[in-house]
Amino acid sequence: MMKSITIDCSKVKNENDFHEVFATLDITPNYYGKNLNALWDVLTTDIEGPVMFMFENHKEFELANTSDYEKIISLFKEAQSERPTELSINLS
Repeated sequence: MMKSITIDCSKVKNENDFHEVFATLDITPNYYGKNLNALWDVLTTDIEGPVMFMFENHKEFELANTSDYEKIISLFKEAQSERPTELSINLS
């Protein structure tokens, strides 16, 4: 059964904000390093799937910092391509 995880991006203005939000999720390990390498490790090895990541209010993050937004979304998409049956992304 697929687990659904909501990531509310309404207060995310940059990469650091995103890592702070991601660190609070139930599925994120306590040792999460709050950087892109740590995010990759969590997505590709630490999370037991299948998991659907629901990005709420992601347009606010994209408008606030397109560069950081694209880095993070690209990383999620790359992780999804590595684990197609385990990870899904929904930009709502």
